[in-house]
Amino acid sequence: MDLNKVPGTKGFLTDTKGVGIKVTSFEVFEVPKFFPTGEGTHNWGLLEKYYRNTLHIIREIAEYGGVGIRDVGYSGLKDRKARTLQWVSSPGELPLSGRNFQILFTKKSDKKLKRGNLLGNWFNLGIETDNLKLFKETLEIISQKGIPNFFGPQRFSTSNHIIGEHLIHKNKQEAIKLMKSHRIPLTRKFFQLMEDAYGSYLFNKVLSERLTNLTEQEGDLVSRYGPTGPIFGKKLKPLSGLQGEIEKRVLNHEQLTVLDFPGDGKRRALVVPLTGLSFSKGILRFFLPKGSYATSVLRELAKEKQVEWSPQS
Repeated sequence: MDLNKVPGTKGFLTDTKGVGIKVTSFEVFEVPKFFPTGEGTHNWGLLEKYYRNTLHIIREIAEYGGVGIRDVGYSGLKDRKARTLQWVSSPGELPLSGRNFQILFTKKSDKKLKRGNLLGNWFNLGIETDNLKLFKETLEIISQKGIPNFFGPQRFSTSNHIIGEHLIHKNKQEAIKLMKSHRIPLTRKFFQLMEDAYGSYLFNKVLSERLTNLTEQEGDLVSRYGPTGPIFGKKLKPLSGLQGEIEKRVLNHEQLTVLDFPGDGKRRALVVPLTGLSFSKGILRFFLPKGSYATSVLRELAKEKQVEWSPQS
Protein backbone atom coordinates (compact mmCIF):
# COMPACT_ATOMS: atom_id res chain seq x y z
CA MET A 1 0.00 0.00 0.00
CA ASP A 2 1.61 3.26 -1.14
CA LEU A 3 0.15 5.85 1.22
CA ASN A 4 2.17 8.58 -0.46
CA LYS A 5 -0.20 8.33 -3.41
CA VAL A 6 -3.33 9.21 -1.46
CA PRO A 7 -4.87 12.08 -3.47
CA GLY A 8 -3.90 15.53 -2.22
CA THR A 9 -1.42 14.40 0.43
CA LYS A 10 2.12 15.77 0.60
CA GLY A 11 4.60 16.09 3.46
CA PHE A 12 4.65 14.85 7.06
CA LEU A 13 4.17 16.28 10.53
CA THR A 14 7.18 14.52 12.06
CA ASP A 15 10.77 14.74 10.78
CA THR A 16 11.92 11.20 11.63
CA LYS A 17 12.84 8.75 8.89
CA GLY A 18 10.25 6.30 7.65
CA VAL A 19 10.14 2.64 8.65
CA GLY A 20 8.98 -0.40 6.71
CA ILE A 21 5.66 -1.69 8.04
CA LYS A 22 3.70 -4.89 7.52
CA VAL A 23 0.11 -4.89 8.80
CA THR A 24 -0.73 -8.47 9.80
CA SER A 25 -4.14 -7.83 11.38
CA PHE A 26 -6.61 -4.96 11.39
CA GLU A 27 -9.51 -4.57 13.84
CA VAL A 28 -11.94 -1.66 14.29
CA PHE A 29 -14.28 -1.23 17.27
CA GLU A 30 -16.98 1.42 17.06
CA VAL A 31 -17.82 3.66 20.04
CA PRO A 32 -21.35 5.14 19.70
CA LYS A 33 -22.57 8.32 21.35
CA PHE A 34 -25.36 6.45 23.14
CA PHE A 35 -26.51 2.86 23.62
CA PRO A 36 -29.92 1.18 23.32
CA THR A 37 -32.23 1.61 26.29
CA GLY A 38 -33.85 -1.85 26.27
CA GLU A 39 -37.29 -0.57 25.29
CA GLY A 40 -38.79 0.48 21.96
CA THR A 41 -39.63 -0.68 18.45
CA HIS A 42 -36.12 -0.84 17.01
CA ASN A 43 -33.81 -3.83 17.35
CA TRP A 44 -30.20 -2.84 17.87
CA GLY A 45 -27.48 -5.40 17.26
CA LEU A 46 -23.73 -5.49 17.75
CA LEU A 47 -22.48 -6.59 14.34
CA GLU A 48 -19.18 -8.41 13.96
CA LYS A 49 -18.04 -8.69 10.36
CA TYR A 50 -14.98 -10.03 8.59
CA TYR A 51 -13.71 -8.68 5.28
CA ARG A 52 -17.08 -7.60 3.93
CA ASN A 53 -18.58 -4.29 2.85
CA THR A 54 -20.90 -2.77 5.48
CA LEU A 55 -23.55 -1.80 2.91
CA HIS A 56 -23.74 -5.35 1.53
CA ILE A 57 -24.55 -6.64 5.01
CA ILE A 58 -27.07 -3.85 5.60
CA ARG A 59 -28.87 -5.01 2.45
CA GLU A 60 -29.00 -8.58 3.77
CA ILE A 61 -30.29 -7.38 7.15
CA ALA A 62 -33.07 -5.42 5.42
CA GLU A 63 -34.08 -8.44 3.32
CA TYR A 64 -34.08 -10.75 6.35
CA GLY A 65 -36.28 -8.40 8.38
CA GLY A 66 -38.61 -7.58 5.50
CA VAL A 67 -37.89 -3.84 5.68
CA GLY A 68 -36.42 -1.23 3.36
CA ILE A 69 -32.70 -0.58 3.24
CA ARG A 70 -33.33 2.96 4.51
CA ASP A 71 -35.02 1.51 7.60
CA VAL A 72 -31.79 -0.19 8.68
CA GLY A 73 -29.59 2.15 10.69
CA TYR A 74 -25.82 2.31 11.13
CA SER A 75 -23.40 4.97 12.35
CA GLY A 76 -20.80 4.73 9.62
CA LEU A 77 -19.12 2.54 7.05
CA LYS A 78 -16.29 0.37 8.29
CA ASP A 79 -13.23 -0.89 6.47
CA ARG A 80 -13.94 -3.87 4.25
CA LYS A 81 -10.48 -5.36 4.77
CA ALA A 82 -10.83 -5.67 8.54
CA ARG A 83 -12.54 -7.37 11.43
CA THR A 84 -14.97 -4.78 12.73
CA LEU A 85 -17.51 -4.38 15.51
CA GLN A 86 -20.27 -1.85 14.91
CA TRP A 87 -23.90 -1.27 15.87
CA VAL A 88 -26.83 -1.65 13.49
CA SER A 89 -30.58 -1.20 14.00
CA SER A 90 -33.76 -2.36 12.30
CA PRO A 91 -37.52 -2.24 12.93
CA GLY A 92 -37.50 -5.84 11.70
CA GLU A 93 -35.91 -8.96 13.10
CA LEU A 94 -32.12 -9.16 12.93
CA PRO A 95 -30.35 -12.25 11.54
CA LEU A 96 -28.07 -13.98 14.00
CA SER A 97 -25.45 -14.65 11.34
CA GLY A 98 -24.63 -14.62 7.64
CA ARG A 99 -21.65 -14.83 5.32
CA ASN A 100 -18.67 -13.39 7.23
CA PHE A 101 -20.82 -11.73 9.87
CA GLN A 102 -22.74 -12.39 13.08
CA ILE A 103 -24.85 -10.42 15.52
CA LEU A 104 -23.24 -10.83 18.94
CA PHE A 105 -25.80 -8.98 21.06
CA THR A 106 -29.26 -7.45 20.61
CA LYS A 107 -31.27 -4.92 22.58
CA LYS A 108 -34.39 -2.84 22.03
CA SER A 109 -34.34 0.93 21.55
CA ASP A 110 -36.89 3.65 20.90
CA LYS A 111 -34.56 5.25 18.33
CA LYS A 112 -33.21 4.26 14.95
CA LEU A 113 -29.42 4.29 14.79
CA LYS A 114 -28.44 7.21 12.57
CA ARG A 115 -25.31 8.24 10.72
CA GLY A 116 -23.08 10.24 13.00
CA ASN A 117 -24.10 8.55 16.27
CA LEU A 118 -20.43 7.94 16.78
CA LEU A 119 -17.69 9.24 19.05
CA GLY A 120 -14.96 7.43 17.17
CA ASN A 121 -13.24 4.09 16.78
CA TRP A 122 -10.67 1.97 18.57
CA PHE A 123 -8.12 0.37 16.25
CA ASN A 124 -6.02 -2.73 16.92
CA LEU A 125 -3.32 -3.27 14.29
CA GLY A 126 -0.92 -6.18 14.17
CA ILE A 127 2.40 -4.62 13.16
CA GLU A 128 5.77 -5.91 11.97
CA THR A 129 8.50 -3.34 11.27
CA ASP A 130 12.07 -3.32 9.98
CA ASN A 131 13.20 -0.76 12.58
CA LEU A 132 11.49 -1.19 15.93
CA LYS A 133 13.56 1.49 17.70
CA LEU A 134 12.70 4.19 15.14
CA PHE A 135 9.08 3.01 15.00
CA LYS A 136 8.73 3.57 18.75
CA GLU A 137 10.51 6.95 18.57
CA THR A 138 8.04 8.22 15.96
CA LEU A 139 5.12 6.84 17.96
CA GLU A 140 6.29 8.84 20.96
CA ILE A 141 6.38 12.04 18.89
CA ILE A 142 2.94 11.60 17.37
CA SER A 143 1.51 10.67 20.77
CA GLN A 144 2.35 14.28 21.71
CA LYS A 145 1.70 16.05 18.39
CA GLY A 146 -1.23 14.02 17.03
CA ILE A 147 -1.55 13.08 13.36
CA PRO A 148 -2.46 15.04 10.22
CA ASN A 149 -6.18 14.39 9.71
CA PHE A 150 -5.89 13.40 6.05
CA PHE A 151 -8.72 11.57 4.35
CA GLY A 152 -7.42 8.07 3.66
CA PRO A 153 -7.31 5.95 0.50
CA GLN A 154 -10.67 4.33 1.31
CA ARG A 155 -12.28 7.67 0.53
CA PHE A 156 -11.01 7.76 -3.01
CA SER A 157 -10.92 4.17 -4.29
CA THR A 158 -9.36 4.40 -7.77
CA SER A 159 -10.87 7.60 -9.16
CA ASN A 160 -13.78 8.80 -7.00
CA HIS A 161 -12.35 12.30 -6.62
CA ILE A 162 -11.78 12.59 -10.38
CA ILE A 163 -15.42 11.67 -11.00
CA GLY A 164 -16.42 14.19 -8.34
CA GLU A 165 -14.31 16.85 -10.03
CA HIS A 166 -16.22 16.31 -13.27
CA LEU A 167 -19.53 16.58 -11.40
CA ILE A 168 -18.58 19.81 -9.63
CA HIS A 169 -17.36 21.26 -12.94
CA LYS A 170 -20.72 20.32 -14.55
CA ASN A 171 -19.15 17.67 -16.79
CA LYS A 172 -21.78 15.10 -15.82
CA GLN A 173 -21.54 12.98 -18.98
CA GLU A 174 -17.80 12.47 -18.45
CA ALA A 175 -18.49 11.57 -14.82
CA ILE A 176 -21.14 9.03 -15.86
CA LYS A 177 -18.76 7.50 -18.37
CA LEU A 178 -16.15 6.94 -15.65
CA MET A 179 -18.75 5.63 -13.18
CA LYS A 180 -19.96 3.07 -15.71
CA SER A 181 -16.39 1.95 -16.42
CA HIS A 182 -15.87 1.35 -12.67
CA ARG A 183 -19.36 -0.20 -12.23
CA ILE A 184 -20.47 2.53 -9.82
CA PRO A 185 -24.29 2.81 -9.58
CA LEU A 186 -25.72 5.93 -11.21
CA THR A 187 -27.78 6.97 -8.20
CA ARG A 188 -28.04 10.20 -6.26
CA LYS A 189 -26.27 8.60 -3.30
CA PHE A 190 -23.22 7.63 -5.35
CA PHE A 191 -23.12 10.96 -7.19
CA GLN A 192 -22.90 12.59 -3.76
CA LEU A 193 -20.17 10.17 -2.67
CA MET A 194 -18.11 11.18 -5.71
CA GLU A 195 -18.59 14.89 -4.96
CA ASP A 196 -17.64 14.27 -1.34
CA ALA A 197 -14.46 12.50 -2.46
CA TYR A 198 -13.47 15.57 -4.48
CA GLY A 199 -14.08 17.80 -1.45
CA SER A 200 -11.89 15.43 0.60
CA TYR A 201 -9.14 15.73 -2.00
CA LEU A 202 -9.23 19.54 -1.71
CA PHE A 203 -9.12 19.32 2.10
CA ASN A 204 -6.02 17.11 1.81
CA LYS A 205 -4.39 19.69 -0.46
CA VAL A 206 -5.03 22.49 2.06
CA LEU A 207 -3.72 20.35 4.94
CA SER A 208 -0.59 19.48 2.94
CA GLU A 209 0.18 23.17 2.53
CA ARG A 210 -0.39 23.88 6.23
CA LEU A 211 1.74 21.04 7.60
CA THR A 212 4.67 23.38 8.25
CA ASN A 213 2.48 25.72 10.28
CA LEU A 214 -0.28 23.98 12.20
CA THR A 215 -0.26 26.21 15.26
CA GLU A 216 -3.34 28.34 15.72
CA GLN A 217 -3.15 31.57 13.70
CA GLU A 218 -5.13 34.78 14.05
CA GLY A 219 -8.33 34.32 12.07
CA ASP A 220 -8.35 30.51 12.36
CA LEU A 221 -11.65 28.79 13.09
CA VAL A 222 -10.82 26.13 15.64
CA SER A 223 -12.40 22.89 16.76
CA ARG A 224 -11.83 21.10 20.05
CA TYR A 225 -8.64 19.76 18.46
CA GLY A 226 -7.30 23.07 17.11
CA PRO A 227 -7.18 24.75 13.67
CA THR A 228 -9.51 23.49 10.96
CA GLY A 229 -9.48 23.14 7.19
CA PRO A 230 -12.32 23.47 4.69
CA ILE A 231 -14.86 21.06 3.32
CA PHE A 232 -15.91 23.57 0.69
CA GLY A 233 -19.56 24.53 0.36
CA LYS A 234 -21.83 27.49 -0.38
CA LYS A 235 -22.00 28.82 3.18
CA LEU A 236 -18.37 28.27 4.17
CA LYS A 237 -16.90 31.52 5.42
CA PRO A 238 -13.39 32.34 4.14
CA LEU A 239 -10.55 32.73 6.60
CA SER A 240 -8.25 35.72 6.74
CA GLY A 241 -4.46 35.76 6.83
CA LEU A 242 -2.05 33.16 5.49
CA GLN A 243 -4.43 30.25 6.06
CA GLY A 244 -7.15 32.05 4.11
CA GLU A 245 -4.72 32.61 1.25
CA ILE A 246 -3.91 28.90 1.16
CA GLU A 247 -7.59 27.94 0.92
CA LYS A 248 -8.21 30.58 -1.74
CA ARG A 249 -5.20 29.40 -3.73
CA VAL A 250 -6.43 25.80 -3.73
CA LEU A 251 -9.83 26.93 -5.03
CA ASN A 252 -8.32 29.21 -7.65
CA HIS A 253 -6.15 26.37 -8.93
CA GLU A 254 -9.31 24.33 -9.48
CA GLN A 255 -11.02 27.37 -11.09
CA LEU A 256 -13.83 27.19 -8.54
CA THR A 257 -15.53 29.24 -5.83
CA VAL A 258 -17.44 27.97 -2.80
CA LEU A 259 -20.67 28.63 -4.72
CA ASP A 260 -19.82 25.81 -7.12
CA PHE A 261 -20.23 23.16 -4.42
CA PRO A 262 -23.64 21.56 -3.68
CA GLY A 263 -23.48 21.47 0.14
CA ASP A 264 -23.27 24.19 2.77
CA GLY A 265 -19.68 23.31 3.67
CA LYS A 266 -18.09 22.73 7.04
CA ARG A 267 -14.71 22.68 8.73
CA ARG A 268 -12.62 19.69 9.79
CA ALA A 269 -9.76 19.49 12.27
CA LEU A 270 -6.34 19.57 10.61
CA VAL A 271 -4.75 17.47 13.36
CA VAL A 272 -6.35 14.95 15.73
CA PRO A 273 -4.93 13.29 18.84
CA LEU A 274 -4.08 9.62 19.24
CA THR A 275 -5.87 8.69 22.45
CA GLY A 276 -4.98 5.57 24.41
CA LEU A 277 -1.93 4.89 22.27
CA SER A 278 -0.02 1.72 23.12
CA PHE A 279 2.27 -0.77 21.39
CA SER A 280 2.81 -4.14 23.00
CA LYS A 281 3.59 -7.61 21.66
CA GLY A 282 3.25 -6.42 18.07
CA ILE A 283 -0.20 -4.83 18.54
CA LEU A 284 -0.60 -1.09 17.95
CA ARG A 285 -3.73 0.22 19.68
CA PHE A 286 -5.25 3.70 19.56
CA PHE A 287 -8.51 5.65 19.45
CA LEU A 288 -9.40 8.19 16.75
CA PRO A 289 -12.40 10.53 16.63
CA LYS A 290 -15.05 9.79 14.02
CA GLY A 291 -14.09 10.55 10.44
CA SER A 292 -10.35 10.04 11.03
CA TYR A 293 -8.33 7.30 9.36
CA ALA A 294 -5.91 4.75 10.78
CA THR A 295 -4.04 4.89 7.46
CA SER A 296 -2.98 8.44 8.37
CA VAL A 297 -1.18 7.00 11.39
CA LEU A 298 0.55 4.39 9.20
CA ARG A 299 1.50 7.05 6.65
CA GLU A 300 3.18 9.21 9.31
CA LEU A 301 5.16 6.20 10.54
CA ALA A 302 6.16 4.76 7.16
CA LYS A 303 6.69 8.07 5.32
CA GLU A 304 8.28 7.35 1.93
CA LYS A 305 8.34 3.58 2.53
CA GLN A 306 5.65 1.11 1.51
CA VAL A 307 3.12 -0.36 3.91
CA GLU A 308 2.58 -4.05 3.25
CA TRP A 309 -1.04 -4.94 3.86
CA SER A 310 -1.70 -8.60 4.62
CA PRO A 311 -4.36 -9.05 7.34
CA GLN A 312 -5.44 -12.68 7.55
CA SER A 313 -9.13 -13.60 7.56
